[in-house]
Amino acid sequence: MSTIRTVCVYCGSSPGTNPAFIAAAQRFGELMAKNNIALVFGGGARGLMGALAQAVLDHGGHVIGIIPEFLKSKEGIQTAAQEIIITPDMHSRKHTTVARADAFVALPGAIGTLEE
Repeated sequence: MSTIRTVCVYCGSSPGTNPAFIAAAQRFGELMAKNNIALVFGGGARGLMGALAQAVLDHGGHVIGIIPEFLKSKEGIQTAAQEIIITPDMHSRKHTTVARADAFVALPGAIGTLEE
């Protein structure tokens, strides 16, 4: 098996209904950073997405945010990410996340998380 250097994490742009969701996202982000695994994610600054990305950044990790143009104002952009890729649509976002990641993880989210 090849080395995993990047993980795409799909998760909600809201914090969810259980505070444990945020805590788990933050812990996962910390572990990713400490193990030199870069985060590829939806690019948003809010909810589980934002908490996960901020945790990776807070622990010295690398963050690649991929967000479609139409979601920039709705979800905000994690501007501290080392890389921000703005795509024209969801199809391009999905294609880009798959191309940039070695592995995939789904944390709690809504129908969009499941669909991606």
